[in-house]
Amino acid sequence: SAGRVPLPGPASAESNGANNAVSLQYNNGPIFVQSFYEQSKALLPSNAVTKVFNAGGTYDFGVAKAHLMFDRVKTDGTTAAGTNFRDALVGVSVPFGASTLLFDYIKRTDKAANADAKQYALGYTYAMSKRTTLYTSYSRVTNDSGVALGTAGGFGAVAGQGYKNFDVGVRHTF
Repeated sequence: SAGRVPLPGPASAESNGANNAVSLQYNNGPIFVQSFYEQSKALLPSNAVTKVFNAGGTYDFGVAKAHLMFDRVKTDGTTAAGTNFRDALVGVSVPFGASTLLFDYIKRTDKAANADAKQYALGYTYAMSKRTTLYTSYSRVTNDSGVALGTAGGFGAVAGQGYKNFDVGVRHTF
C-alpha cells in the first residue's frame, strides 16, 4: 500500500496518528527481493515519528537458498525517547527430501543506546504432508550490557545477559 508521507512541521488534527507505507517486491526464478518503508506519527502530545526501512531477499541455488535482510528503525519526537537501531541477517536453508535445515545469524546495532545484540539460530523442519510440518530450532542470543533481547517479547529479559531458546512443534494448515 502507498500513501502520502506528511512533511515535518507542527502537529495538526489531520496528521495526528498518521501511518503511511510503501512496499515493493520482485520475484523471478531464483531471485526474490522485497523492500518496504513505513512512517508513523504518534498521537499527540508525543509527536514521535517512527521511520522503518526494510530490504531483504533470497537467492535459490537449488541445493541451498541464501537469505539476506537489513532493516533500520528510527524514532524522533518531542517527548518520546529516541530509538535508532539496525538489524542485519544472513542465513541459509538447505532442503533435502522432505526436510530442510536452516541457519541464520542476526546482528542488532543500536545507535541510540549503544547496546548491540547478536543471535545465532539453527533449525530443522520435516514435511509430514502438504499441510503438516514438524519443526525444531535452537538459538543463542548475546547482549551487550545495555540491552535485554532474547526472550519472547522481552519478558524477563536482563540487560547484558545471554539467552538460549529451544523449540519443538507441529505446524498444521487448515
